[in-house]
Amino acid sequence: MPGSSRLRLAGGALAVALATVAAWSLGLGRLASWAEARFDAYPYQAGEDPLRWLLPTVFGRDGPTILVVGGSAVREGMLYEVMSRAVGGRVLNGGLSNGTLDEISLGLEYIARVYGEDALPDHIVFGMTKRVLGNFPRSFGPNEDPDAYPPLTRQLDRYSRLYGIQAGELGSSLTQKSVPQALLARFRWWTKQQPRHRTALAAGAEHLMDPEVVKVGFQDSLPLFDHIRRPLSKADWGTTWSWVRSRGIGGAAGFWLPAYRSSYYRIFMPPLTAQKTAAAIDRWGPIFAWDPLEEEPMVRYQLRRFEGLLAEHGIGLTLVYVPEHPDSRARYPEGPLDSYRRLIAEEWPDATVIDLWDRLPAEQFYDNIHPTYAGAHIITRAVLESFDASGPGGE
Repeated sequence: MPGSSRLRLAGGALAVALATVAAWSLGLGRLASWAEARFDAYPYQAGEDPLRWLLPTVFGRDGPTILVVGGSAVREGMLYEVMSRAVGGRVLNGGLSNGTLDEISLGLEYIARVYGEDALPDHIVFGMTKRVLGNFPRSFGPNEDPDAYPPLTRQLDRYSRLYGIQAGELGSSLTQKSVPQALLARFRWWTKQQPRHRTALAAGAEHLMDPEVVKVGFQDSLPLFDHIRRPLSKADWGTTWSWVRSRGIGGAAGFWLPAYRSSYYRIFMPPLTAQKTAAAIDRWGPIFAWDPLEEEPMVRYQLRRFEGLLAEHGIGLTLVYVPEHPDSRARYPEGPLDSYRRLIAEEWPDATVIDLWDRLPAEQFYDNIHPTYAGAHIITRAVLESFDASGPGGE
């Protein structure tokens, strides 16, 4: 029965192929878990960075000494490995693309519910902007933007097997998923593992080359790539070749591997032109004009909700008003800006405040809000200088 033999042969080959793929995926998954726990590897870049909150090896381990939160300006502007060495404890970078106060509260609630009390930080450094407080892009309430895509909200809702997101009038909340929803989320999450595998391979190569390789925040300078994770692309080949020639293959790899598995993205990119920076500032038009007093119930609810989470779990708070480009600062009307600061001061009276809003000159910005590498060092030093000998916040 030649037909049956061929069918059995094809079935056997398929079974072997599936077993090989499963074993390979399992092995890479274990490598990824090791890299995330051992190296603080950060898979997922830019708009997908909230997926890190679903990783128990990143956010579910014993709580960090400090969790840095805020928008992507915080992700780029606070050099977490420099902070970690200075404070003598683990510093976790939780900066989010388009992150909002509502989403940061959701993230803390998710950590507490899913990973437990021990996974929460001792202290939070919160990088605040008017956009973050106003929850732009807004995905809840009567002023919801139907085109908004707040990444943490959307990605928790799509990929978490435990919780979805319920929008309310004043904010969002976690809601238990049904069994079919959980199964669908589990399958979706399975399709998002390749970035973890690639980051793990880079971290493994870094470890084999030199476990003490110089990390990103301690480099004397950075080459500027259009995309740090594609150094051999047409756009970045010239930069890569120049870096290899100046540093040697080992030196270039010693930079690139830690950079690849870090949380940073824009500090490796050449600053935007003045015209593109002006266009980025123009896109913030509604944020400049927004008056917190016009939505005071929502703003106070959001601030009190976050403060309540800190009080419930005994977490300290350092509030940093992050730098903005001089041309961006000039666009804020005085009244709404004063209201923004006043409401925060009223609701978070015990926070240690570091005001860096006007600290950086124009040449130390990538665009209107993200600092360059030099600017990130200034921000990081200012935060560390606020920590006295007793630790963050003077605790």
